[in-house]
Amino acid sequence: MPEDTTALPNLFMMSQGCILLLMLKQHLKELYRFTDSKIHRYSPTEQAKVWDKPLTGKQR
Repeated sequence: MPEDTTALPNLFMMSQGCILLLMLKQHLKELYRFTDSKIHRYSPTEQAKVWDKPLTGKQR
């Protein structure tokens, strides 16, 4: 343990936020069947293509 532990609570809270975002990303990948390569190719400034399929969730 470091001698000065005053920064640890803030670091702990920030790490919880990162874990939550990673869990959300995984959930959305499973729900909409995204692949990592599709996520990396995504560009928010690019216009939608005519041949792009609309999003559909997993059938339950």
